[in-house]
Amino acid sequence: MSSTGSSEISLLKEEGIVRREIKRVIINEMKLAEDIDESVRRKLQSYSKKIYEGSPEWEVLYRKIL
Repeated sequence: MSSTGSSEISLLKEEGIVRREIKRVIINEMKLAEDIDESVRRKLQSYSKKIYEGSPEWEVLYRKIL
């Protein structure tokens, strides 16, 4: 680290390749999170008792199923 506080990183591959891979991983993680959220919401909707989204009960069950 230099005296100005900045640091440099040595990349084993080109910066563009690294950026694309980071973007791909982030997008995949976001899609996975959306799929999980969708699955949890479907599970909550399948209950015979109507549970209203945003209610304390819904929040607790959402976190529990998640």
